[in-house]
Formats: sequence, C-alpha cells, structure tokens
Amino acid sequence: RGRQNLEGFRERHPESPVQQIDREHGGAGITRSEYEAALRTTLRDGTTQDILNAVNRGELVVVVDTYGVDHATQGQPGSHTYTVEPNADNPARPLVYDGAGEPYPWPPAGLDRVQSTQIATFDTNGRPLHPPTDPVNTTSGRPEHISGKLGRPDVVLTGSVGGWSGRPFVSKV
Repeated sequence: RGRQNLEGFRERHPESPVQQIDREHGGAGITRSEYEAALRTTLRDGTTQDILNAVNRGELVVVVDTYGVDHATQGQPGSHTYTVEPNADNPARPLVYDGAGEPYPWPPAGLDRVQSTQIATFDTNGRPLHPPTDPVNTTSGRPEHISGKLGRPDVVLTGSVGGWSGRPFVSKV
C-alpha cells in the first residue's frame, strides 16, 4: 500500500514534489530508501501525540507504523503506511488515508500493536517540512532501516497485520 499511499497523496496535493515509485515491487514491498526518495524527505521517530500535534498545526503527516513479531503474521515484522490530514468538518478527528478507499476518522486500527512509528511532515501543499539531509531525529544512518529496534531486521513496507504482512529485509549497508 506504500505506492497507493503515495498515489493518493499526489492526487490530493498535486503541487507536492512527492513522487511515485517507478519500480514494480510485486510482493517484495518498498524499501525505506525508495519511500524516502519518493517522499523527498526522511522518516523520523514519532509518536501518536506527534502526529496529532502536527495535524493540529495544519500539517499533513505520512506515517509508517511497524509491528513487532508478536503482532505480525507468519512471525515476521510488518509495516503499515498511511497519511493523516486535518479534517475541516471535525478538527478533533483528523482523517486517515490508508491508500485504499475513502478516508476515515482518527484513530487507525491497531495502534495498540505498534512497536515503532516513523513520520514525515508536510505543509498544506504537500511540501516536506524537513529536507532529506536533515540529520535531526532520523531513525538511523542506514538507508534501508525502518524499525530496527530491539535488534529486529530491517523491513520493507508490506504487510498483513490488519491487512498488512511483513517480510524481513536485511540491509547490506
């Protein structure tokens, strides 16, 4: 759904520099470096409160939630990506766009199973608020690293926890 999330973001924010990922990934998922290159920014550690604070400031937030082995199918960690945007009709309930179908009000399902969260923030036109070289609060210097906490292998954006499953991706970096 990473590609679908990017496609939906571009449709809602046509002036955004966010790009689509050209490579067909099949069931292998999207690597962190591909996703960050498409977003034109880096993912940084974040929390649910960071997401809500950013949306309350009028920002758009692309989120990557990573589930640990305990909450994933087939004993593999997986990631789920979605976008959270302000809701003009009900500011207390931001809209969640998960790349499939219509948006729904906050919160997304499965937050209680999330092991780690990374975010990228954008202005109302979809322009990244942090340049890709911004070293502040990046999750890792390793380009393929998405979760990697607790010694977990790097993972790609694919999944089946609540519709998402993951496959480990061990970086050569």
